[in-house]
Amino acid sequence: MESYGATVLRIFLGVIYVMHAYLAAFVYGPHGMAAFQRAHGLPFPEIGTWYVILAHGLGGICLILGLLVRWAALVNIPIMAGALFAVHLKQGFFMSKDGGYEYALLVLGATIAQALLGAGAFTFRR
Repeated sequence: MESYGATVLRIFLGVIYVMHAYLAAFVYGPHGMAAFQRAHGLPFPEIGTWYVILAHGLGGICLILGLLVRWAALVNIPIMAGALFAVHLKQGFFMSKDGGYEYALLVLGATIAQALLGAGAFTFRR
């Protein structure tokens, strides 16, 4: 059953990451996302924006399909750690109208677990 647990985790994380890539690329747009990162004092916001879009987008697709799963998880760990420590930590633990770090912490932990677990069942790899 462990491989099925890894699969469920992988698919849910993949969907979350693809939707975050969509948010960054098409809702905020690259300029809006860079402005968000700049406002939070993150270094190199233009590079960071494209890293988020590509790592979340391509990494999320890889997670859903079960391709390069450990790598897809690994490239997303710095993003979630940055979100946790640079943006959400000062907002307190609980998510509220002002934010909070419980969601970022959960996704970071799940992503680390996925990197350790691997793909699980039902993948497009041999």
